Amino acid sequence: MNQLDVYYRALIDYRAQTLARRECIAQRGAVTKVNTDSDRITVTRMVCTIDEDWVNAIEAGLVHIEKAIKEERQFIRSNGEVV
Repeated sequence: MNQLDVYYRALIDYRAQTLARRECIAQRGAVTKVNTDSDRITVTRMVCTIDEDWVNAIEAGLVHIEKAIKEERQFIRSNGEVV
């Protein structure tokens, strides 16, 4: 169910619960007299596509990095003399 459906169902439920209350009837009358041309709900839907080639290449490379991190060897050799 999308957001617009949720808003619509909540509005219908609100109207059903407040139908007989006198103060709610007066408030709904005031709302209907407001400028309805500027009141609206805008829904924006974005479609995003991702090229998966680079994601798969990075995932394949991360396996080797993980193995190197788990292996507790020193890769740097220090050749020096103690005097």
